[in-house]
Amino acid sequence: MNRLNTFEAWAKKTYTPQEASWKRPTLFILSLVIGSACTVATYTQINNQWTNNGVFLVIGLLGLLSIIGLFISIKCTDFWVALVLGVI
Repeated sequence: MNRLNTFEAWAKKTYTPQEASWKRPTLFILSLVIGSACTVATYTQINNQWTNNGVFLVIGLLGLLSIIGLFISIKCTDFWVALVLGVI
């Protein structure tokens, strides 16, 4: 946890994201939509075998980002939410 606090202190010095109340629900909804799309794509790929197995790499990476986004939108502070969404 100390490394995370150190990184957060460094990030606050280096980059000051604009925190806003609408960013947390936006990140939550985006993560849910991406996660749902990954679930549907995985189901379609498994049932129909439309493409090669390399698609699972893309689906897996997007699914992982979706899970990370959900975790950040639920558990983390507004600084992390604003950092993930960037300059929006």
